[in-house]
Amino acid sequence: MSRCYTTAADSESRRLLSVLTDKLAPAEEYRQAMYELGQSLGERACQGIGLDHPNVLVVGTVEDADFLVRGVLDAFVVAFNQVSFVCFWNGQVEPFGLNEFKSTPIIRRYEEPTPETIDILVVVKSIVSSACVVKTNIMDVIGRKSPRKIYVLAPVMHVDAEKRLREAFPDKVSNKFKFITFAVDDLRHPLIFYFWMPLNDLFDDIAH
Repeated sequence: MSRCYTTAADSESRRLLSVLTDKLAPAEEYRQAMYELGQSLGERACQGIGLDHPNVLVVGTVEDADFLVRGVLDAFVVAFNQVSFVCFWNGQVEPFGLNEFKSTPIIRRYEEPTPETIDILVVVKSIVSSACVVKTNIMDVIGRKSPRKIYVLAPVMHVDAEKRLREAFPDKVSNKFKFITFAVDDLRHPLIFYFWMPLNDLFDDIAH
């Protein structure tokens, strides 16, 4: 596998990415790296929005919510006043074992109240590989909320992921996309979460 770093990746981002692939990294170091990567991605997205008081909806998956998505949310809450959050639990269906027919239906959700329409949709994923989960989650939101811009944030993306995701939508939707990532890989691989933990802390914070 070869990895190319994007122009968004500074030396600190590269260091944090190396923590994620280090199986010997302490749990707390891993969690902090995920949080800081999310915060950095969120800050970069905020800098490019160009609106004074946008309605922002941040969408994440249950696997990413505690650390990566928390970092993104914290960056947006500092920058803007109207920020809400949706967390999706995605299943996986692969008929006949054929990857080309794979789907990732939403089987459960946590969703804060949001306006009928939003300005900015922010979709967060630890790694965008086949883009199947990201596509599913965008499709769920765009028909209900009609976002003006759609940001896809991920520390790592596969080299073909952006192309695949754009091709899954008509031009009027894909033209709204903005991708921010720190590294691009040429092989698809699962990102292993050695220290995943339940979402009690995140949802307790939201409730209070």
